[in-house]
Amino acid sequence: MAKVLKPVRDNRSKEILIPAGATVEGRIIVMKHWLAAPAFHIAITLEALDVDGVSSRLYVRLDRTNEFTSERRSSAGLLQRGATIILPPIGQSTSVGSFVFRTDKSRYVVPANYESNWLTISPPVRAKH
Repeated sequence: MAKVLKPVRDNRSKEILIPAGATVEGRIIVMKHWLAAPAFHIAITLEALDVDGVSSRLYVRLDRTNEFTSERRSSAGLLQRGATIILPPIGQSTSVGSFVFRTDKSRYVVPANYESNWLTISPPVRAKH
């Protein structure tokens, strides 16, 4: 379960569409422990939004706007080349968000209050029969 930290507003009217504090439910799609990397790969999809006890379907994709670079800065401010870019698992929708947590430990707990940015998208068009 996740929480919306900032209200989601309509770009034109600035009306609040999803209030801060709303809860989001999702599913884990992939969970892998890479020994060679070493890292953990977790892929999730967010599916439902609960606002004041009313649940509705949620359509979002992970916002990677500032992450698709081949260079990154380390915590010490040093430039790192060849940062890993993770795409949705093969055969999965682009609404699946993938995360890599680098560690040489055999276990990993995602830190409390871990933040990720997601963009709302239009529902998929269903084929008519």
